[in-house]
This record gives sequence, C-alpha cells and structure tokens, in this order.
Amino acid sequence: MSSNSSQRGLLRVLGLITGLAITFGGIVSLGILRAPGEVAAQLPDPWWYMATWIAAGVFVLFSTASAAELATALPRAGAYYVYAHRTFGPFVGFVSGWTDWLNWCGATAMTIIVINEYLHLLTPAIPAFSLALCLAIAISFALIQWRGVKWGTGLHNVASMIKAVIFAVLIIGCFVLAGGERVETGASVLPSMPAGWALAMAFIVALRGVLYAYDGWVFTAYFSEEMENPGRTIPRSMFVGVGIVIAVYMLINIALLRMLPMSEIVGAELAVGRAVETVFGPLAETLITAFLTGFLIVGINLGYMFAARVIYAMSTDGLFFRQCRRVNRGGTPTVALIASLAATIVFLLFSGSFVRLVEALAFFTVVNYVILFLSVFILRRKEPDLPRPYRAWGYPWTTALTLAGGVAFLVGNIIGGTGVSLAALVVVVLSYPLYLLFRWINTRFSGSSTDTTV
Repeated sequence: MSSNSSQRGLLRVLGLITGLAITFGGIVSLGILRAPGEVAAQLPDPWWYMATWIAAGVFVLFSTASAAELATALPRAGAYYVYAHRTFGPFVGFVSGWTDWLNWCGATAMTIIVINEYLHLLTPAIPAFSLALCLAIAISFALIQWRGVKWGTGLHNVASMIKAVIFAVLIIGCFVLAGGERVETGASVLPSMPAGWALAMAFIVALRGVLYAYDGWVFTAYFSEEMENPGRTIPRSMFVGVGIVIAVYMLINIALLRMLPMSEIVGAELAVGRAVETVFGPLAETLITAFLTGFLIVGINLGYMFAARVIYAMSTDGLFFRQCRRVNRGGTPTVALIASLAATIVFLLFSGSFVRLVEALAFFTVVNYVILFLSVFILRRKEPDLPRPYRAWGYPWTTALTLAGGVAFLVGNIIGGTGVSLAALVVVVLSYPLYLLFRWINTRFSGSSTDTTV
C-alpha cells in the first residue's frame, strides 16, 4: 500500500440526490410494514392511530434540525461518534463509535441471514440457511464498496428509486385500482380504546413503535465529510428526505384505513401485506417477499458504508487501528471496509451466540440519540463561535423537546429490557480497557498520541 493511500482523505463528491437517497432509502424499510399493526393494537381508533404517526413525524423533524446543525458544524464522517467525541471526550466517543460500528456489522449480518430466508421462500431449492450463500452476499457487497464511494452510493440511489416506485404503485393501487373500498374480512372484534392513564401509556408505546419506523433521519450525517457544499446539501438532504418519508407514511396509513377495517390492522404482523393481497391478489405473497428482500439488500449496502466510516473517523483520532485511515482512489476507506467485512463474517459464523450482544448494541442507538441532542446544547455553550452553517430551528425548545423524548425513550428501553440494559453496561465496562489499549498502540507506534485530550 502506497503512502499516498494513508494520506488521501475521503472524497467530497456526493450531492443532493445521493443525500436524499440516503435519507429516504435509509428510513423507509421494514418498519413501515410492521408498525401499523403494532400501533393499532395500542390505539384501535383511526383518529388516535393517525395522531401517533403525525406526532412522530413532528418529533423526527425537530430531531433532524438538531442533527443538521451538528452535521454542518462538524462535517466529518462518523455521525454520532464525532459528536460524542467533541462534546464528552475521547472515551465516550470511543464507546459511541465502536458500539455503533459493531451494531452496523451485527445488523448487516442479521440482514444477510434474513435475506437468505426470504430467498428460500422465493426459491425452495435454496436452503433456509446457507453459510456459503450468506458469505457470498457479504463479500459481494463489500466488493462493490471497494470500487469507490460512487459505486456504493450509486447502487443505493438506484435501489432507493426502485423502492420509491414500489411505494408509489402501492399507494396508487390502494386509492385507485381498488377504488379505495374497504374490504370486510369477517366479524373480528375490535379491542376497546384505553382511557385515562392507560391511554397515555398506550400512546407512548405506540409512538415508540412509529419512531423505530422513522429511524434513519441522521444517516446523511455519516457522509458529512463527503458531501459537496455540506452547509447547504446536508440540511436539504435531511429535511427534504424526511419530508418525503412523512408524506409517504401518511399516504400509506390513510390507504390502509380506507382498504382495511381497523380490526384487520390491529396486531397484524404485516398490515401493508394485507392491502397488497387486496390489490394484487394471488401474486401478493411473492411480491411481498420480493419487496422485503429488496428492502434488506439496501440495508446491507448502507451498513457497510456506515460501519467503515465510523472506524475511519475513529482511526484519524487515534482511537482505532491507524491503518483504517487508508482511502483508495475511489474514496473508499479500504482497511476500514475489510475490518467491517471481517466483523460481519464473525457475526454470521456465530449468529446464534451473538443475539444478546446485538440487542445490547442496538440499545446504544437510543443512547446516541440522547448524546446528539445533549451535544447541541453543550456545544452551543462551550463553543459559541463554532461556525454553524445551519442552526437548529426553534432552538432551544425543539431541541429540549427531542432531548426529553430521547431520555423517555431510553428510560422505557431500560425498564422494558433489564437484561439488555445490563448487557449494555457490561459492554461499557469492557470498553475501557479496549480504549486504553488503542490509545497505547497508537502512542507506541506513532511516536505521539493523535488525541491527547482526557
């Protein structure tokens, strides 16, 4: 490897279209297929049902404002890691970064396994689990990323466009082809609406499910270092992308309420699938499986790009192997990509043993939300002169609202999953010696620590 590859940085070659594709394609996934049934189970009333989706959309818009401020003020690859490191120091940054990296590698491995299962449903000749096939999928997508950032994002742009067309066809089908007529499928009993305190709790639980469906509003920030004119491109990508997602989600839910009685949506694992069955008839099952497979393929592509950029950023700060700073001519952090592929393969090889670890790592996603919102407040106070091409709209009220929501979300996860919370605590404890090890390695072999802050 030439010395130039270790000195070459990421390429600032991504524009608005890619930013929109990352936001839209990253958010719209399995969540919108699963969430309607979960929300209706808590709030089996059309008005309360829609109110939940609207409230979540507003919350995500406010959250996006905070993310856009940080992404433009600190236009580096890595997203949450960058903000945690700048605000709370290298150790918190390390915990945020390496758990985020492992989370993406684990999620990518789990996604590949599910794709294998769906391919089995489409073609029974394919085993329900084939390690060879899973490894082939993992390596194939890594090779695409190796060619360069434009190859990886180009694939994602095309996949996101196809995803948008699929949802457009579905929405048009529900409103036009099926005439918007509600299909009565039997005398199912509709659960009664909760009242008082029970209603408030049901709304919070339903809101949490919808927020999972909106997860991805910060994804463009992972590419801040590669965006052309980041001060303008990043906010536009985030807000326009999130706005499109909100519109799509609203239309899909209105279509569901027009097509299906609430009793058929309540508790449905794939409520959207039932609408597809109504519109497309016998082809529905095959189409749904193909849709799900396509959605998951987009997730693999993004997972590699995110994971590689997190440890690339960490390596530039001396908190990961220094070799991960190497970038090829196409703008891919190649060593970081290889490390991410290796971690993904480990998750694939021992998938049954890592379920609790994957759950614990996912827990840190909520922690990172809180870190992001806190960072806006703390950096405004600590670094008032930091250039901020975009300032969060409605600050401090909108940021305070999202911070309160993030803390409530975190507390709910702790209460609802004590075992996962304890596993996450173990991860934090084990992070400290690993953090010290990386600092020692980088000090020992570079002559001086890249990051000397405490």
